[in-house]
Amino acid sequence: MNWGSPATAHASRFLLMPDAMKERIISLIAIIMLSYTTSCDQGEQEISIVWKIAAALPADSGKAEATGLAGPLAGIYNDHLVIGGGANFPFGLPWEGGKKEYHKSIYIYGRGQHGELILIHTDSLPYPVAYGANFASPGGIIYAGGETPDGLANLVWKVQYIPDNKSIRIDQLPALPVPVANATATSIGSYLYLAGGETIDSVSNKFLRLDLENLSKGWEQMPELPIRVSHAVLINHIEKDKTNIYLIGGRKRIVGGVSEIYSTMFAFDTEKNTWIKKASMPYAMAAGTGLAIGSQDIFLFGGDTGDTFTKVEGLIAEIAKEENTVHKQELIDKKNLLQAGHPGFSSEILRYSTANNEWVRTDSIPFNTPVTTTALKWNDEIIIPSGEIKAGIRSPNILSGKTFIK
Repeated sequence: MNWGSPATAHASRFLLMPDAMKERIISLIAIIMLSYTTSCDQGEQEISIVWKIAAALPADSGKAEATGLAGPLAGIYNDHLVIGGGANFPFGLPWEGGKKEYHKSIYIYGRGQHGELILIHTDSLPYPVAYGANFASPGGIIYAGGETPDGLANLVWKVQYIPDNKSIRIDQLPALPVPVANATATSIGSYLYLAGGETIDSVSNKFLRLDLENLSKGWEQMPELPIRVSHAVLINHIEKDKTNIYLIGGRKRIVGGVSEIYSTMFAFDTEKNTWIKKASMPYAMAAGTGLAIGSQDIFLFGGDTGDTFTKVEGLIAEIAKEENTVHKQELIDKKNLLQAGHPGFSSEILRYSTANNEWVRTDSIPFNTPVTTTALKWNDEIIIPSGEIKAGIRSPNILSGKTFIK
């Protein structure tokens, strides 16, 4: 038999191979191609993440099963995971008449003999609160503003866990200029930065800074944000000899209308004190979590694309305008059905290269991925504690992602 050219001969031999062998060869080629693309793209690092459910929050008082929390205080301090506050609907979903409950319990997790997370201590915040701007500074976990049973808050706390006597220390820092919830924050050295958030009657475009070494100065007004935004992600990233701050996604509430959800990204140059527009995400996203990982990458973990959220808001606006009681009830039923059938939030992981100024879709989290919580870095592990996984539904799970960087 005449096989023709060498390339034709190899192709023909491949076609005659058993299917199992073909699959192994195709998989090997795919791995080689992926490795080559990743390692040769302007020095980009290979970063993989292996996910698991590391632990779960305990049940609320009077409940057999844990409900989970949205908008909790969360951080790593003194090599312990601290989770506190937050809100949930423990006795019924909101469209079924359930009331939102705010919490003040604090849960501290340590490591067991095999590295597993173990609940080792409980404590309390000064009052129930959720949806504060949450981030870890070298001096403690900061929680700024938020929402309480009595409305929005402007108080700022620094929370520390002291392992020697298993105690929580809470110090009050200078209050924010105005009460705000669902703002976002980060820290660089002794400076704390807070961006946006929802005020009593609007959405903020304020960018504030507090110097922990000069508390008497209070919160300083920085150059305003390019947009009014809440539910965004704020991440600092070291690049060459300076640190930039990235404001990613989020949304703007429209009173009586449908919120605008952003795909935008802006970087704040801490040397020039200016905002610069960067490449937008592949799609709009709010209330997700994110971290800087490796030398030149920012990762976003899930979030709300707004597919269901905007439809519900549209129906709420229609309900408010509808005067016919029959039609109004039809709209209410439609809204409730939409919320009850909420599919959950995005589990996709987006990766941004600060060197190339571009986004790629990399992978997904194999569990219900929460929003309105905070991604934390604990050595080589990503921790995403609790959060909301569907409309009105929280997860008690603490997700862990082990990172491998080559």
